[in-house]
Amino acid sequence: MVNIPLIKGFKATNRSNAFILNSLRAALVIVLTIAAKDYFDKYVKIDVNHTDNDGDGDNDDHTVIVRKTNIKSLLISFLVAFCVSMIAFTSLYVIFGFGGGLLTDEFA
Repeated sequence: MVNIPLIKGFKATNRSNAFILNSLRAALVIVLTIAAKDYFDKYVKIDVNHTDNDGDGDNDDHTVIVRKTNIKSLLISFLVAFCVSMIAFTSLYVIFGFGGGLLTDEFA
């Protein structure tokens, strides 16, 4: 049986510790969600052709890369965020005892 929390000296017993632990959880969820969304988004290269607009004799053509998001990417990102959030909360609970104060008495 695992004795929870594994690290007993750093609990969310004051505001600074609670903010640090919650920031750690939020940063983990945000970074992994953005990475998943970036992985499932599509990048499209578009060539933009212009005539000589500024009168210098050079062609003003350039390439633009556009990020395209579809509903599949958004749904997968949501699922990743949910799963990572559950894993992060569970891990922080096991390691630091974080979130135990969120439980309420059934008859309160």
